[in-house]
Amino acid sequence: LAVSRGSAVTNNLECGAELRIGCPAMVNPAMERAVNVRAEPRASGTLVTSIAAGTNVTILDGPRASEGFIWWQVQLADGTQGWMVQRIGFNDVLLVGDS
Repeated sequence: LAVSRGSAVTNNLECGAELRIGCPAMVNPAMERAVNVRAEPRASGTLVTSIAAGTNVTILDGPRASEGFIWWQVQLADGTQGWMVQRIGFNDVLLVGDS
């Protein structure tokens, strides 16, 4: 399966064990509450939506450091796009998804 991002195509076999642009990711299934997706990579950014644990996303951009967090731009299955934090405290929020 190939993921197209503009003119660049990433083969999911190349995604490996790290979050990467063009690769699948998912919200940690162990998260006990919904995770916010924001319009900008900052905690004060406009709330786009909140998504549940186990939700699959595609990484579009990142990482970006802001306000003490590492942010990744993601796209949901319905096409919604926004920014999510990689971790909160000691808890990983975004995990590498299935290729």
